[in-house]
Amino acid sequence: GEPLAVVGNKGFVHQILVNLVQNAVDVMEELAAPVLLLRCFREREMVIVEVRDNGPGIPQENLMRVFDPFFTTKEVGKGTGLGLYISYGLATDQGGDLRVANHPDGGAVFSLALKAA
Repeated sequence: GEPLAVVGNKGFVHQILVNLVQNAVDVMEELAAPVLLLRCFREREMVIVEVRDNGPGIPQENLMRVFDPFFTTKEVGKGTGLGLYISYGLATDQGGDLRVANHPDGGAVFSLALKAA
């Protein structure tokens, strides 16, 4: 397909994607066959980047908390609970959005939406 360009700060977009991919890698650490899927597509005036893993997914009660500051389910010393909070702020500061859902086939899907260039 055609390249998809976004309006935004290159460093901020990089930081968001690094955070999302690193979280996916972390959650799949114990899996025998980890799968990380990245999908990028245009939806109206936005470019959507989906980061999906085949980990255990996120418990329903935590889905709305993952973007809260200092919220983490990682072991002590493994995470600060700031990565997704910062990523959400960077996305919205650029006129975008960051959402999370559990995939019907298992795992979590983070969707980053940024304005198309």
